[in-house]
This record gives sequence, C-alpha cells and structure tokens, in this order.
Amino acid sequence: MCSFTDMKMICSHQSRTGFLPAPPSTIIKWLLVVSVVFSSIGHGVRAQVLQPRAEQPVLILPEEDRRRLLDDLQNTTGKDPGADESETAIPVDEDSAPEGNDIENDADANWAPLESDPVGLEPVAYRDLVSFRNGDYLAGQLQFWDSASSTIHWLYPESSQPFAMDPANVDRILLEPVTDNSDSSTTPIEQSAEDGHGWRFFFTTGETLDGFLEEITDSAVTLRSQLTGTISVPRKFVESIYPNYSGSEALYRGPDTMEGWTRGDVRLEQGEGGQWRYNRNAFYATEAASIARDVGLTPLSSIEIEAAWKGTLNFAVALYTDYLQPIRLADKENEPDFGPFYSLQIGSQSARLQSINKDDPIRQLGYAFIPTLNQKTQAKFTILSNSRTATVTLLVDDQRVHTWRDTQGFFGEGGAIRIVHQGMGSIRLGSVVVRKWNGIIDSTNDRQVRYRTDVIQAEDGETFKGSLSSLRNGSASMFLANSSTRKLQLGDIHSIHFRATEWKVPRDRGENSVLEFYSNEMIKAALHRLDGTGLFMEHAIFGRHHIPSPVGIRSIRVLSDASRADVRP
Repeated sequence: MCSFTDMKMICSHQSRTGFLPAPPSTIIKWLLVVSVVFSSIGHGVRAQVLQPRAEQPVLILPEEDRRRLLDDLQNTTGKDPGADESETAIPVDEDSAPEGNDIENDADANWAPLESDPVGLEPVAYRDLVSFRNGDYLAGQLQFWDSASSTIHWLYPESSQPFAMDPANVDRILLEPVTDNSDSSTTPIEQSAEDGHGWRFFFTTGETLDGFLEEITDSAVTLRSQLTGTISVPRKFVESIYPNYSGSEALYRGPDTMEGWTRGDVRLEQGEGGQWRYNRNAFYATEAASIARDVGLTPLSSIEIEAAWKGTLNFAVALYTDYLQPIRLADKENEPDFGPFYSLQIGSQSARLQSINKDDPIRQLGYAFIPTLNQKTQAKFTILSNSRTATVTLLVDDQRVHTWRDTQGFFGEGGAIRIVHQGMGSIRLGSVVVRKWNGIIDSTNDRQVRYRTDVIQAEDGETFKGSLSSLRNGSASMFLANSSTRKLQLGDIHSIHFRATEWKVPRDRGENSVLEFYSNEMIKAALHRLDGTGLFMEHAIFGRHHIPSPVGIRSIRVLSDASRADVRP
C-alpha cells in the first residue's frame, strides 16, 4: 500500500461553483398566470397552445428540485449515445425493418385505446420538467402525449386545465420517478432460478435493452424483457450480449457496521497514526488511518466509493491485496509477507497507479490529472478492474478519468481492498459498494469491438471464436475454427459477440423520440401515445408495443424533422 510520506501533498483552496438560470421576473410570472386563466376557461375547451419565448428561461420550482432537474438536464446531452467514435473496419449494411413474423408479439390487440381520447396521468408532484428548443424550461407534470393530435398536454400547479404544447417546439422532457402501484401486469418480470443474472442486449441501432436470454438460433435471438415481453429478434440486428449485474446482489454494500473490517496499525516516521471510526453508516478519519476487508474481488470488479472531505484530499485504495495491514512502501522489504497488489492513490488534483510486490521495485503505471477535484468537497469514485485486459479504470462522478494498462500482465492475487487515509485533512466514506463488473465502461464506447466471427468470452477469461450455432436450455453450441464443436453452459459465459459482417441496421420508420429509462435502457421509437393507459410505440426492430405503465422513463428526447435522418439514440 502507499506509504505515508512518499506521495506529494498538494493543498488547494476548495470552492464550489454551479450554474442556475435567473428566476423569472414578476412580469413573466403574470404572463404565465394570464395564460393559465385563459386556457382553463370553459370545461372541455381545447387547451391553449403554449408557445416558448425567446427570453430568459422560465423555471418555477422549489430550489432543491430545480437544482436537481437542471443538473440532470445538463448531464444529459444530445450526443448520439450509440455512435462509434472509433474507426469502423467492417462496413455495416442498411436493411429494411423486419416484416411479417420476424417479430412476434400480441401488441396489436392492446392498441384499441388509441381509438379513444387520451387518458390523463394522475397529478402527483408537478416535478417533471420540459425543455424547449429555444432554451426555455417549464416545471409541472406531463399529462399525456398524443401523436395523432400532435400535442403534449402539460399540467401547471396553478391550473386545473393543461397547456397544449407542440412537440416540434420541445427538445426534451424529464420525468420524475414514481412508484408503480398498478396491478400485477405491470410489475417486473419474474426471474427463475435458471435465469441467473440478467443480460444487457446491444443492438445495431445503438440501443440497449435489459432482460433474460431465452434462446439463440442461427437466425434469431429470443429474449424476455420488462419493456417488450418475450420477443424473437432477428440475429442480424444484435451486436452483443453482456451480463447485467445491476440487479444482482453486491459482493459488499455498506458500511453498516465495523464487523468484517480490519483496522490497520499505521506507523508513521514520527509516532503512530489514528483509526477509522464508524458512525451512522459511514467511516470517518481525521488522522492517517487504514481499514481493509476481503470482499472477494472477481476478475472483473467494480468498486464505488462515495467520499466527502475537508482540507486536502489524499487517500489510497489497495486492489487485489491478500494482506489487511497497511504497507510502508519505503520499507516494504522488511514488512511481513504479502502478495502483489495495485495501489491507486487519489489526491486533490491527480491520481496514480502503482504495482507493488515485496521483493520487486515499485512500478509506476502512470499519472492522471483531475483538475475538477479542486472544485469539489465530495465525489463518487468508481474503480473498474479487468484482469483479462490487465487494466484499471478510474471514474469520478461517472466520468472516465483514466485507464491504466499493465504491460506485464495483471498483477493482483488477493480478493481484498484496503483504504488508507494519508492524514491530511479529514475524510468521510458514506458508501462503499463492490460488485461484479461486465466490462463495459458506460462513459466510453469500449464495448464497440467488431469481430469477423462469432465470439464467446467465458467467465474464466478464455475466448472462443467460430460460429455460434445455437443456445438452448442454458447450453451453447459453437463450431470452432479447427472444425471442432464446443459446448458451453450459460452460467460459464461472460459475453456473446455476433460477427459484424452480418450486422444490419433497419431504416428509419418515422421514429420521433428517444426514450431513456432509469434502468439505463434506451430505445428510439415512434411514440404514438403516452397517457394513463400506458405507452404505445412502434419500433423498427421490436414492432408495435404497449407498455402498460410508463413508470421508469427518465426522459423523452424529441427528434426534430432535421435530426431524424441522421440521429440515432
């Protein structure tokens, strides 16, 4: 682990800045009130169309909710999340959307409500937010979206009647998460014991869907999803399948007690160090202190640490260590026996990774500068380790900072982590979550690997290339390049990649919106209606679908006529 004298201490002035639009003026408020009055005159009269202004943004919302929604809006860009920034070595041909029985579902039978008038959503908290194309914002609540009448009806807290907005003027709608109290037909799909963890399906359109893998044939992939039910998707539209551990039990989640953690004996050049303290689901340290736990790190692991600090930020995390006591790097040869591990040291402006072994010189794997930490007093640090690629990646507040690659191969041998506060300032660890990782860095396009054959990556790190003929009853059959056949159980498979030479991209079929879900699923569809009876959409790959409850939608990005031709979700 890091010694308490070898890391340069950098003191910095802590400051916090943020952008919030100016509150509306009294005149703007009166204009809104007048428009509400006129729009609510006469029961049953069509709501007046709300036209966005070209002046300063309108946002009437409690300060706490306003800050949260604006931060959410600023963090959700209009960039094509499915775009591949790397060079494409294999061309992808466009193909028409599936016809006939390529996609089988019973959605048509549920479209009868579209023949009647929309049913408004029940008013809850008026904490949704609409962003207009000219930069205006308006708080309230979505009542319904109806493509047939080209209107979005929006409820405002001061009015019993909704505004009617033209979707052409709307850029994005952010929806407040609500609890689904409806009947069992809208509750999450049941998971059988054979399912294991769920899977994340990546499609050639750049979209993602979570669900369970039922079957793979030479022409189709059958999956079971909360959004679509059980469907059979033509194989030419599927890029890859990765595990989805978000709903799986974490290897460790806490702290909720000191039990299971080992407090280290910190020895400084002058005197002794301190101890980590536990209080109300958090660890605190005001002096140099060490704490460690065997969390059973896997070959691909994710470690999330939410930290807050005063003074200089300076702590270190030992990865894949087998020794629970802190190591004095300056005198490591005289320390008790310990196995090799990585030491990730994080300071107020930078981070560095070291490879530590008792009898070998310390190997410096590189620095990464993080200037934004000077402006923070709290942050979420996510450490992603991949023994197959011998890499360690650091994310700060879900933004990738750096990826270190060990050219000598992966070095760690243990399953424990050790967190050492270097003694400058004070630090609080409010949450530590360790879980299996599927190998996808969400803030990058690292998953966009294109193969000329089908590829199965096994849990033990072995890779099989050839032709995936089938996957049935939890068993995959693959013809390898040497003409042999390999059988693999689904539980032994980490990821499946379909040959890029057969990828097809369905043509645009009138998609008018990108739906982003709180589960991080994302699809592009022709949204026909969103109201109290559910969400009705038509998708180029999945066909027509009715989702009985709109619960779980994080945002709706409205595609303009100009963007539909070249913007994918």
